[in-house]
Amino acid sequence: MPTNYALRTPIYASASSSGANTASAKCVITVAGSTVYTIIKEATQNVTVQFEIAELLRDYLNITYIGSPSIYSFWF
Repeated sequence: MPTNYALRTPIYASASSSGANTASAKCVITVAGSTVYTIIKEATQNVTVQFEIAELLRDYLNITYIGSPSIYSFWF
């Protein structure tokens, strides 16, 4: 079932690792099974890393208008 998100508001993906050898965190964004973005950030053990992804997701937002346009006349 699809979930609706407000893409003008920040959306964060986050994770942390308890591994002693943690040096980086990777966020992979896929669309229709194809990788479109890979983001790598420095990371340390037991520290949460956040990725802001809403701006990236907006690139794949398809907006369609269903209906007929209305014509308005304004007189001043």
